[in-house]
Amino acid sequence: MRILLTLLLSLAISCLTAQSAPEFYKAAQYAYQTHDYENSIAAVDKAIELDGEVAAYYILKAYAHRKLKQHADGVGILSEAIQRFPEEPLLYVVRGNMLISLFEFEEAVVDHTLAYDLAEAQGKIELMHDAILNRGVAKSQIRDYQGAYEDLQEARAHEPDNIVMLNALGTVADHIGRGEETLTIYEQIIALDSTFLPAYLNTGYKYQLDGRYQQSLAYFDKVIDLAPDEALGYSNRALSHLRLGNTDQALLDINVSLRLFPENAYAHKVKALILIELGEPDKACERLQEARVLGYEAMYGDEVEQLLQTHCRD
Repeated sequence: MRILLTLLLSLAISCLTAQSAPEFYKAAQYAYQTHDYENSIAAVDKAIELDGEVAAYYILKAYAHRKLKQHADGVGILSEAIQRFPEEPLLYVVRGNMLISLFEFEEAVVDHTLAYDLAEAQGKIELMHDAILNRGVAKSQIRDYQGAYEDLQEARAHEPDNIVMLNALGTVADHIGRGEETLTIYEQIIALDSTFLPAYLNTGYKYQLDGRYQQSLAYFDKVIDLAPDEALGYSNRALSHLRLGNTDQALLDINVSLRLFPENAYAHKVKALILIELGEPDKACERLQEARVLGYEAMYGDEVEQLLQTHCRD
């Protein structure tokens, strides 16, 4: 049946004289909804060819590229659309979110700020709130925790049960000395959705930061129960086991984490800490160097650099 539907769509696209731009767009939407993203792009290209003055066409094309994991292509398409429609706030929101997917957080903050200002001027209240929420998330990733907290609190006033917002807010509250709010926020998330993994992961991390390693293990165990292939559950649980003196279990967990997600700079740091504890500094230094290459400092701070200075001097 899927082959037949794809063939029919392809035949429809080829009949240029039979369809208008809105009809091609409708075909593109259908292909997108049925997960046929390549044909969705082909159809929306025909719509743009016939009428390039509809912002929604570019947004759908960008989303289809994102589904194909072609995020940079999606950003390029949205940039082209912004050249045509510089006053359309939705384009900045969508591009900002794709920039977050590419870890280009500073650029995402710029886009969401533009989106917020345009939406406010145009009275588009929902877009204002989308922009401020996503700007808060992006700010948290560049460690502008105070700015992120202010943005997310504004978003919370509008939509108090938004789980994405609450999860980000719980994280940044702890970073600005409002740690008393953090666990309450995560408890609220779990009450709203008992399967939301980040809430368990972040609760465990909060307990870990407070030196309450036994309590943290219960939450990391829950993460792994819900998602056995979640690498971050294993890397964080490994650190708690290490702090409790369970070195063998820590090593087992960190090896699973690195097998699942070998590009995780945090996991390489944890593996280095375990190797230091096991009396293998040379191997530990290799892991610290890998964490550095993978961008540990930009994401987490200077701990890896400090460890390198302490344990890996020439």
